[in-house]
Amino acid sequence: MAQGFRVEEGNQRPTECCCGCSIKTGCLIIGWLGVVGGLLGCALYIAVLVLSQYVDRSDRFGNSFSQYETKSNTFYMILFAIGIPCSIIHVTVSSILLYGISKGLPKLLKIWIVYGYVNLGLSVLTLNCIGFALVWYFIKIVSAHRDNLLEGTNTGVGTVGNPGYGIPSYDNKVVHNSRF
Repeated sequence: MAQGFRVEEGNQRPTECCCGCSIKTGCLIIGWLGVVGGLLGCALYIAVLVLSQYVDRSDRFGNSFSQYETKSNTFYMILFAIGIPCSIIHVTVSSILLYGISKGLPKLLKIWIVYGYVNLGLSVLTLNCIGFALVWYFIKIVSAHRDNLLEGTNTGVGTVGNPGYGIPSYDNKVVHNSRF
């Protein structure tokens, strides 16, 4: 069995992230990578749209390719119309993941896990093997942290008890709250 995994009921669950850090720290890294990647995606789509307006679409003899300009502009507009909302959704879901980690709320981590499965499906459809492997691993890490929160075995720094299921009291006993 590989180090860093534990087996419970036939299911392997990671106990540490790939860089040797805790599961909680790995989730924070995943969340911040998602936020930065989504913001860079937005910037890239905006840059492509703006720069596509300034591309010289003529050959070296000065002949214009006007019949191709319309198709090219339509392509960039479709790319922009799909890419910007996807990037905004990515930033939003990654921000929800970061907030869920900081507050210890497993329900918010579940949102990211569902979003991860959607990305996993898209990776299969586009035959993106590296994307599939990364998203699968990220889902395993976030799921492990969510399970730790649900079980009250949070391995992260600064959290006592099970803040996702109840509120820790001063004597480290969990006081259950009906709003959770």
